[in-house]
Amino acid sequence: MLRTLLLALLCVPPALAEAPPPEGVRLSLARYESLMRPAEGADASYGRGSATIQAVADAQGVATVTVSFEVRAASGTRVPLLPAEVTLEAGRWNGSDSQFIRRDGRLYLVVPDGYSSGTVVLTYRVPAPDGGFVVPLPPCPGFQVVVNGAPEATVFPSSGTTRAGDQVIANVPGAAAVAIAWRPAGVSVHRADRKIVVSADGERATLSSRLEVELDAPAWIRVQPASLALTKVTSRGDALVTRVVGGWYEVRIDARGAQVLELETDMAVDRSDGQPRLVVPTAEVPITRLDFTVPGKRSVEVAPNVPLTLEVTGAEGTETTAVSASLVPSAETTITWTESRPAPEQLTRISTETFQVLRLGEGVLRSTVTVRYQILRGSVKELALQIPDDAVLYRVTGEQIEDWRTFAPEGDAPRQVRVALGEEREGDYTLVLELEAVVAQKEGTPIPTPIVRPLGSFRESGVVALVDADKVGFSPADQTGFTAVGQDALPADLRQALERPVNQAFSHIGQPGTVKCTVAPVKTKELLVDARTNALYSVKEGAVTAAATIQIDVKSGRSERVLLSFPEEVTVLGVIAPSLAKKGDVQDPAIPKGRKGYELRFAQALEGTIEVHVDFELVPKAKGPATRLPDVRVVGAELEEGSFGVVAETGIEVTPGATTALRRVDATTLPVAVRRRVPDGSDLLHAYTFAHAPWSLELGVQRHETVDAVTLAVSGAWFETTVHEDGQVVTRAVFAVRNDERQFLRLVMPADVKVWSVAVDGQSVKAVSDTGGALAVPVPRRRASTVEVIWQTGVDGGIGLMGSVALTLPTVDALLTDLQWQVSSPASLETYGLETGLAQADALAYRAPGVAPAMSLPPTGDIRTLLLTRSVLDPAEAAPSLAFRFVTRPPPALGGGLTALAVLALGAGAFIAARRRRLGKGALALLMVGALAAVAALVLAQPVEPGAVVGCVFVVVVAGAVGWTLSRRAG
Repeated sequence: MLRTLLLALLCVPPALAEAPPPEGVRLSLARYESLMRPAEGADASYGRGSATIQAVADAQGVATVTVSFEVRAASGTRVPLLPAEVTLEAGRWNGSDSQFIRRDGRLYLVVPDGYSSGTVVLTYRVPAPDGGFVVPLPPCPGFQVVVNGAPEATVFPSSGTTRAGDQVIANVPGAAAVAIAWRPAGVSVHRADRKIVVSADGERATLSSRLEVELDAPAWIRVQPASLALTKVTSRGDALVTRVVGGWYEVRIDARGAQVLELETDMAVDRSDGQPRLVVPTAEVPITRLDFTVPGKRSVEVAPNVPLTLEVTGAEGTETTAVSASLVPSAETTITWTESRPAPEQLTRISTETFQVLRLGEGVLRSTVTVRYQILRGSVKELALQIPDDAVLYRVTGEQIEDWRTFAPEGDAPRQVRVALGEEREGDYTLVLELEAVVAQKEGTPIPTPIVRPLGSFRESGVVALVDADKVGFSPADQTGFTAVGQDALPADLRQALERPVNQAFSHIGQPGTVKCTVAPVKTKELLVDARTNALYSVKEGAVTAAATIQIDVKSGRSERVLLSFPEEVTVLGVIAPSLAKKGDVQDPAIPKGRKGYELRFAQALEGTIEVHVDFELVPKAKGPATRLPDVRVVGAELEEGSFGVVAETGIEVTPGATTALRRVDATTLPVAVRRRVPDGSDLLHAYTFAHAPWSLELGVQRHETVDAVTLAVSGAWFETTVHEDGQVVTRAVFAVRNDERQFLRLVMPADVKVWSVAVDGQSVKAVSDTGGALAVPVPRRRASTVEVIWQTGVDGGIGLMGSVALTLPTVDALLTDLQWQVSSPASLETYGLETGLAQADALAYRAPGVAPAMSLPPTGDIRTLLLTRSVLDPAEAAPSLAFRFVTRPPPALGGGLTALAVLALGAGAFIAARRRRLGKGALALLMVGALAAVAALVLAQPVEPGAVVGCVFVVVVAGAVGWTLSRRAG
């Protein structure tokens, strides 16, 4: 856990300023200044990121953090990410390992060549003591932070927190760091009895502690700092398991409820301030009893101050002093007693290393002095350094500097600067001084060498390095008290910060000597360069454009300019180069006839490798079947080699023709920088390399008309329509969409519909109504997606005894394939007279879309299902429709009554007709009523049961036979 308290709310926007930071998480002032210090020279933008923090620390008390975010910056840019003190385990750019450097107290990403944006994934480790810790974050505008393994964790700052299982998910605004804290398991200490016995020699003490604790569940309990020697831990006589986590001893207790712990600790008596004392960690326990015993007759004090009971026992010369007290709750208790020993002398011992870099400029000598202190003993709050009389000190930088002042020489004291620090410093400290002195440019003029020396150092060493300017420099130095060394004598971080190489360097051990130099002209080396050009040519309608990267290798000397040459018809569109001060067309005798010159001027002379990016275009004056590719050349280069590829717009056919000094190669062998420039959807048609210039290539260009292809298609369409008994009709439509470049899928909905929901890939979206009244659903580009629309309409007049239903699907402005339309209606409706342009299929052949509906209104009772299909539906065709007529089936009891009526009427009519041996009016009427009732019963009993028909015929025959028999007997 970080020391010195700083409110973490300083890191958050004003909207969150009123929320307090998590208790127990601390951030030092120096750490906060390091996190919030703005990055200089960074030209990059950051996207919102995500961070995963494994809050359960490992055995060393270290947590693992993984962050992912987008970065946009120019190739080669150093993008600041994190403070340099984080332990980086892995860093990737767009899925590949990348280059990271540490400089000026930060960790930087070097954007790879050919990239302007990408995804950065970092994995690093931070100290994570129990209870809470601080995690540095990259400078993104916001983060989604996921904390694993700490379900009770609090994230600060945050604008919203959700919890799921052992995860905590928080939205964090742009901040340099985030604080994580959590509540430990329920453990409380009710009482502590501590007994301290000082040894006879007065150099050590034994601390015996008895702790009464209450536990809600088995847990690890902190008992004392690891800086003390714990010798024994028991509970009810049994030894307990211990460990060291985050600088503390922890004891494992597997039982619940009240427990008693007994501990023994060896402590060293502290005499650094003169009189002996003991600092006892007592924690904030409600009841603490202290018994302290020391040999001799002593005066004892306890802080915090509490009433003491002091008793001296024993004969003179063998006295023992015993002190008893009840302590107030506090983190620690200090016990001090008198002793006749003198206090030891307090000494401060400092070791220093001084690195001085002297750079000669235009009329001025600038010196940057880096002093690295090692405070081996004691502490310091003020640093004094001797500075030369003939130099001006204009800047002093270092951590926690409150003030610095220069003092003129006085007596034996030299001219010096005194730097006041904000607090006592121990350990390592770095101070940087910047001085300057006026120097004439005339050759032979003596150059003052301002040597800085730290005062009060018992051991000092250092290096003085001389760096020449472009035209003047240091003569060979006349030095005393130094040893000539090379540039490698400077530390690596200082060497990397140098803009020019060191020409002379000298080291010293002990007091530095003197260095005398004069102004001397710098010998100009002959300029020798090689060039390598990698380019991508794009053949377009009426023009050829090129994007070229030229790597100029300065083998000897330095160059303030680069001269390029192009064909006269070429137009330079853009140039990117380091330290570019001026660019443009120029006349130069070195330019061959038929070509034009283009000059690049730099702000300073460059050496090593210079990388130049050039975009240029050729618009042929006369259109013809062949086009000659324009080339770019570096004037004065001894060797020119390179490679290039050719792409073309859609509809343009490119055929290679005559070539000079070129070798055709496979496109996969081209450098990555060329292949990455190929636009999406295009292929490298031709690839060439060349070993010297000039080269030439003629391309045959033939233009073809492009054919419009389908940019959006529906590979599957499912419609599920449900007709409810109350006349409401609900339809769910699911479309499997493949979209290349369209923004919307448009649906012309039937009249008088109410859209319930619109979803894309299971997520609700806001559809719009375009100028034509169509429903426009936004769909993702260049991938497949699923669109779901649910709407509701009604049957005109509702569901009555009989009527008709007309259903119409929406018109889709895309090609539909594999259309399936499932229509469900109540089984009580007898449908007939179907009218549709779709094919009817077996209802069991329906293939469901496999997407759960966003909302549904299931039918009630028995239903009847109809399936209609269509293989392909063009958007120009009329919308699919279905119309049918229906009759509402009466209840089953009506059919039974009609059957009984039919049997009685038919039986009575047959009996009367047979009895009278003629068909009278009465018999005819009964027979007609019975026939009508029988027909109605048969219709309601669909399908017709043969047993019912046979039963009716049997009744008629029996009734007629009985009537005829009775008629004969009567006759």
